[in-house]
Amino acid sequence: KFPEPGFLDGVKSSDKAILKMTNVGYTYPNTTKMTIRNISVQCSLSSRVAVVGPNGAGKSSMIKVLTGEVEPTVGEVWKHPNLRVAYVAQHAFHHIEHHLDKTPNEYIRWRYEHGEDKELAGKITRQLSEEDEKKFYQIIVIDGEKRRMKNIVSRRKAKRSFEYEIEWQGKTWEDNSWLSREKLESLGVQKILQIFDDREAARAGLYIRPLTSVNVQKHLQDIGLDPEFATHSRIRGL
Repeated sequence: KFPEPGFLDGVKSSDKAILKMTNVGYTYPNTTKMTIRNISVQCSLSSRVAVVGPNGAGKSSMIKVLTGEVEPTVGEVWKHPNLRVAYVAQHAFHHIEHHLDKTPNEYIRWRYEHGEDKELAGKITRQLSEEDEKKFYQIIVIDGEKRRMKNIVSRRKAKRSFEYEIEWQGKTWEDNSWLSREKLESLGVQKILQIFDDREAARAGLYIRPLTSVNVQKHLQDIGLDPEFATHSRIRGL
């Protein structure tokens, strides 16, 4: 019995794409042959998808690219700014190998304790390169004045997308500006936007289900893990 994922703000149609990739190819590091190539898929709120195929066909690789575990070598991956993605690896120890002395309940509360997914922060698609930072701190002209961004403070819903409140270097908060997502994407800061969107989406989820020991235990019990194992046994012994 998995919990209802809840309302996805900004999406009114169950058929509207909320996660997609276009003409994607992926080559694993230190190899030359593409594992997948020319892949285009999309998912909506009404999607219920099973990926089938022989071993080595690229099923896991495609899912890793789609969910942001790895970056595509070519092509584009897009997800709705409010979408939260849960990825359960094919090999269970992918996430928990460093947490074997925690209980499942403790691990979940550790992972999400600050309103964002700590494991998500470790993904290669969330690691900022020198080039990413250079783009964020580039000089841009706002109201005829040259400025550099310092931080993304908040966001608000616009007509078709989102606007982001920008804090500027050497300015007070009264000088903050609202820039459209399209404007920021044109500056090449998509990865930083994605990191901010992930944090906002995670915080929104906490309002729906507060991260308490009791709530986590109920969730684990709903999916078949009794309190004896969920709250009172270490992962190492399961």
